[in-house]
Amino acid sequence: MNLLLLNSSQITNNQAVVTGRQLEHLKTVHKIEIGDSVRVGEINGLMGSGIIKSLTNDQAVLDLKLET
Repeated sequence: MNLLLLNSSQITNNQAVVTGRQLEHLKTVHKIEIGDSVRVGEINGLMGSGIIKSLTNDQAVLDLKLET
């Protein structure tokens, strides 16, 4: 199971900002595009999904739905 693990510092108002190594992994391995859904989880928190809302060379913004 592939799961993007997020620190609570990355999450604000059900959105997450992904940068650095995590972003490179999403771009090269998962080949994400705007509108794609990825499995996500907050460290020591809930799991769910994230929809890619914006994507630049420096960051991706995901709308989160953490339910499990």
